[in-house]
Amino acid sequence: MEVTLRVDDVDVDAPSVDSLPDETNVTVLSQTSGTTVTGTYGTSAIWDRIGPSRYVADGYLHTGYDGYIPGLPRG
Repeated sequence: MEVTLRVDDVDVDAPSVDSLPDETNVTVLSQTSGTTVTGTYGTSAIWDRIGPSRYVADGYLHTGYDGYIPGLPRG
């Protein structure tokens, strides 16, 4: 399974810009709220920014937290 990256928007209808294979390590730079998505690791309205204009739904990432990651910027 692959995870879809969205550009500029935290919505499942936003344009897809890339995909990541399962178990790819990424760095989460910030988090924000958006469309609720059910993924491999649960249901969440949190979206993780992993690069410039690159977002992935938090439910598809194993961050080790159930909710926002402490200390990360929001937005």
